[in-house]
Amino acid sequence: MNHVETVDLVLKELVETRHPSVSVRRVFKKHRVNYTDEMIKEVERTLTSKSLVKARGEDSAGYTCYALSETGTDFLKSFGTYQKYLKGLETEQKKVERARKKKPYDAAKNFQGEAPAPYSPPEKTYLQRNGLGVILLVFFIILFIIVAKIST
Repeated sequence: MNHVETVDLVLKELVETRHPSVSVRRVFKKHRVNYTDEMIKEVERTLTSKSLVKARGEDSAGYTCYALSETGTDFLKSFGTYQKYLKGLETEQKKVERARKKKPYDAAKNFQGEAPAPYSPPEKTYLQRNGLGVILLVFFIILFIIVAKIST
């Protein structure tokens, strides 16, 4: 299991367990995950750095137990899993990069040294403003001619 999956596993266990606090080692033992001390430290570091959990003493084996904090419950309500949170960060980074690559708006050059005028859209033509009305008028005239020919 990679780091993200183990963090999600611990968060899921903290939500579903009926115990007030659980150690990361017990979660890994329960789910039969091959773990190392370094892996446990990384998961604990990730969870505590984001303030998702708070330490609640030690278990019988002397390992630190963690309980979900208020920030952690809000985090899970908002994102669902740590993996979804990371995907969201990745998409935000892509959006930021795209925004940085965009060229800034270049106003019209004014050689007299005056400030450029604000953008004003071009004025619409008569047909653009009243196109629907003209189409309806032509439709009713054609309909009137057809009805007049049928009735005579």
